[in-house]
Amino acid sequence: MLKSPLYIFVHGAWHAAWCWQKVAEKMRKMGYQVLTPDLPGHGATESLASKTTFADYVASLVALIKNQDQKVILVGHSMGGMVISQVAEFIPEKIAELIYVAAFIPKHFDSLTALARRCESRELFPVTQFDDDKQLIYLTSPEILIDIFYHEANIDDAAIAIKQLRPQPLLPFKERVALSQAFLSVKKKAIICTLDKIIYQADQLRMSNEVTDDIVYLQTDHSPFISTPDDLIKELIK
Repeated sequence: MLKSPLYIFVHGAWHAAWCWQKVAEKMRKMGYQVLTPDLPGHGATESLASKTTFADYVASLVALIKNQDQKVILVGHSMGGMVISQVAEFIPEKIAELIYVAAFIPKHFDSLTALARRCESRELFPVTQFDDDKQLIYLTSPEILIDIFYHEANIDDAAIAIKQLRPQPLLPFKERVALSQAFLSVKKKAIICTLDKIIYQADQLRMSNEVTDDIVYLQTDHSPFISTPDDLIKELIK
């Protein structure tokens, strides 16, 4: 008997595994296998945030995936797009598909900082505060953040989510990916969120076009796992 597909969901900056809860619960009830790990320095390992590197992110996922007895569908949101790309470079034989959700999609030697600078949106910049001593990036102004991250969500869901955001490790924003034909060989899909204020639709499309022709659109904000989980799931399982 064939096993059901195994999805591994990778969160973005300031978030942790909690953000995928709605999607994970619904997909498990549908019979899918789902894993929602915290990246190092996030969630349960938040205390390590100031020392966390991009290499730590990648190593943690590579170890998790190698421990599975089947290929995985690796889903990356926002900053998570950077992480899943580098993971695919290292273990392409273990990846059935990469799915980018409102994600940064790098080319060889890109950093997240470099990608962000090439994007048109600047809405997040005024509410970020860099602490070079602690190597952390803080978010300020919760009322503005709700409008940036979760403006299509139920207000109660948005209020709960905003309280769970935590300082983001700074080093992973600076470090560059190293990609080659191994990354390019992996099947990819991009889910573009048309109402996104953090990565505008045009920038999502530009990055997506460089790696895949399999592109779909959701009329939602940067956080479809909270705002429109059912619509997101439909596209994930197609």
